[in-house]
Amino acid sequence: MFKNTIWKTRLHWLYVKAKIKKSLFKPPKANTISGHLNLLEGISLQGIVSRLPQGSCVVEIGSYLGRSSAFICEALPGKSQLVCIDIWENDTMKPKRQKDAFLKFKKNMAGYENKYTAIRGKSNEVVCTWQRPIDLLWIDGDHSYEACLSDLTRWFPHLKQGCWIVVHDYLHPCGVDRAVKEYLSDKISEYFFVKSTFYGRKS
Repeated sequence: MFKNTIWKTRLHWLYVKAKIKKSLFKPPKANTISGHLNLLEGISLQGIVSRLPQGSCVVEIGSYLGRSSAFICEALPGKSQLVCIDIWENDTMKPKRQKDAFLKFKKNMAGYENKYTAIRGKSNEVVCTWQRPIDLLWIDGDHSYEACLSDLTRWFPHLKQGCWIVVHDYLHPCGVDRAVKEYLSDKISEYFFVKSTFYGRKS
């Protein structure tokens, strides 16, 4: 299950619209921030976020320097909020990056302050006191199989029925694909890919 086929990418409306926007329009401001999110992936993510209802809650696990965070904030409908969860110490980044990236993250997120809240902590600890239903869950934290599976099992139950879970780096050989296949195979009603980003709708 979850094969990245042409049918699941190039023929999907979100991929097509993102390709057109990338070709015809000026890149979003978020594209000036360093990070591992491809421009096409960022525009596609904005396409899903922009269709959320007003007042939505988006949770991002793994923010690093704020590239994906900014892409999301630029597309959030009115009164919606992004919650960024990260330790900002990057102890799992390869090659090793700056030890504490939080100040750089905050600098990059200047102008989006009313759109997001940053929670500095481990996702498996933050979730223990989490109560708010989630409209979109974006997972891009520790990419090991064990950590990704932990994020899925702990956070997915907070996602509203019919809403999207989006997981980055699915195609990288680090354990993300295995965790997604094992946990989500019987829990989503549809799925597709944009580059290495997996989109699944909670059934």
